[in-house]
Amino acid sequence: MNALKMTFLMTFLTVIAVRVGRTVGGTDGALIALMIALVGHGIHYWFIDKIILRIRGAKKIQPNDVPRLYRIVQDLTCRAQMPMPKFYLLPKQAGTAFATGRDEKHAAVAITQDIQSLDETKLKDMLGRELSRLKNRDRLGGTITAGVTGAISALINIGK
Repeated sequence: MNALKMTFLMTFLTVIAVRVGRTVGGTDGALIALMIALVGHGIHYWFIDKIILRIRGAKKIQPNDVPRLYRIVQDLTCRAQMPMPKFYLLPKQAGTAFATGRDEKHAAVAITQDIQSLDETKLKDMLGRELSRLKNRDRLGGTITAGVTGAISALINIGK
């Protein structure tokens, strides 16, 4: 069902982009908007995890660098019947973690160093919530929406 919802969302956003393109630039504007939307969808689908991690300055870490967190994520992914995601460390000192990727097979979990000071229950809650967003593909829909919204905004600015 999530694949159907994602297909509908991508189609809906593409139609909006093409209509805005047509309004701004006629037939040529509609074609340009269609190309931008399709390229944007492709980039977001295949590379969004890498883009987000690079923007945030995340560095890949090994499981033995953070054994406690690795054990917690391993337990959570095992319970959810998900593959183990890659681990990244964020340079910023703020108690945060996030998960990114197009699906659970292409997932990454990024954490800050200071998150390790949280007790195990809070860590499980925080990391479990992020992993569930991956399993349900919640992140993908948001990033695709943001990308197409940005493209529509760019088209409007070009048309002015």
